[in-house]
Amino acid sequence: MSRYDWVTDEMFDNKLEEILARHTGDALLYIPGLYELVREEFNNDVLRELESERKPVAKTTLTIEVEYDPRVTDPDSIANAADSLLETALSTPDVLDEYNNPVFGEFFVKGDDE
Repeated sequence: MSRYDWVTDEMFDNKLEEILARHTGDALLYIPGLYELVREEFNNDVLRELESERKPVAKTTLTIEVEYDPRVTDPDSIANAADSLLETALSTPDVLDEYNNPVFGEFFVKGDDE
């Protein structure tokens, strides 16, 4: 006779549920082999939720004309100044919230052949 013959499946399962309730889900994923099982089980749910949270992305190119004195500055310096200006403007809290906070790239000088 085993030392634990008196333990029924129901008793074991109830106690296991109590023990599991004291642990967070992410802590349980460190149990060897459990992460792989949970990942496989919830694979489609995770991908579906990530897809639903994904922001639609489109890109556009904006062109601006700048008049300047070539004796004082050059196009690359103006592009750098525009980068600084935009960075300063974007550091203003909530400045582009109504546009869903688009992400801006750097200014660059377009070549004459483009």
